[in-house]
Formats: sequence, C-alpha cells, structure tokens
Amino acid sequence: ARELAEQIRQRVAATEILPERAITISLGVSCWYGGNDSGMALLQRADKALYAAKNAGRNCVQLEAEGHKISRENDESFSLLIF
Repeated sequence: ARELAEQIRQRVAATEILPERAITISLGVSCWYGGNDSGMALLQRADKALYAAKNAGRNCVQLEAEGHKISRENDESFSLLIF
C-alpha cells in the first residue's frame, strides 16, 4: 500500500494542473487487522497518519503508528489510503 500511495503522490506532483502553481497531496495509510478491528478504528488510524503526513511537511506518505505494523502475512488484512 505504501508503494501505491507513493506512486499516486508522485503522479499528482508531476501533473501540471495550474501552470503557475504546483499541486501536491499528502496520504495516510492504514491497515485492517480483522478480528476485533473495526471500520471506525481503521479510519481513525488512517486519519492520524494523514495528519502526521501534513505535519511532516506535506507532499508525503505516512504509515499508521508503529504499534500497528502493516504486514502481508495476514491474509485478512487490507490497506486503506486517505488523502
């Protein structure tokens, strides 16, 4: 998910929408952990990651908090991007 978010960020930055002004985006990436995880918790983590990206200087990708590692080992997991 991080690679996809980074590709989206780069493509937006490279697209000329307004010649006199650069357009950029910040993205927050979170992951669904199944089991006791909830949709609301997923959105809250992604939103926190988005604000961390904005606070890091904008035009960047931020993963959710270190306490929640995004892993491909869990087949029930999927990622969420918010920008």
